[in-house]
Amino acid sequence: MQNDFQTAGNTLTPEEIESLNRLKTFVSQGESRMNAVKILSDNHNDIVNQALSTYRSEIFLRCICYISLLYIQYALFLKDKKPLEQVQAELNLLKDMYFSLGGTNSLLVDSFRQMQAFITPLVNDLDIVAELDSYFEYVIFSLVNQGHDAILKKQHKGLARLRQEWLDEDPEDPNEQQETWNYLRDALNNGTLSHRPIPA
Repeated sequence: MQNDFQTAGNTLTPEEIESLNRLKTFVSQGESRMNAVKILSDNHNDIVNQALSTYRSEIFLRCICYISLLYIQYALFLKDKKPLEQVQAELNLLKDMYFSLGGTNSLLVDSFRQMQAFITPLVNDLDIVAELDSYFEYVIFSLVNQGHDAILKKQHKGLARLRQEWLDEDPEDPNEQQETWNYLRDALNNGTLSHRPIPA
């Protein structure tokens, strides 16, 4: 069966066809998408207030939710998560401030779930709701795993320094040290190396 974007004298690459099909879907959803963006914009403050009704004193949590929802609107408008990638550094900074005052991942995730629950009946379009859910999941995952990612970066940096100082500078027992270094490298790459200190 011939694709909508293929003609007898003009065969497009699979990547071009995929891009055109995404554009076609984007255009066909235009009215629903714009309606959903308008709904989110008109109800922005109510959505955040509803989600944070229990945590009104958490100013940084409020900022995280407010900014995240704003950029989720941008992502929905563009049908692209790039706006969420671009704001991630600012959200991580706010999360660090929030955590320094005793905030927790559970409260953060719960606030996002409350926003999702409030939005779903407002939008009333299953495809748009599913897309919004994917953006929420992206933000939640990025925020909740930010600390873990930072730890992994430090571990990789430490492993590189260990190799330089321990293996590349005439070790006393190269075989034993190479085996130990291989173990640490493999454990880190497999995700089995804990960031917690080992008790003496």
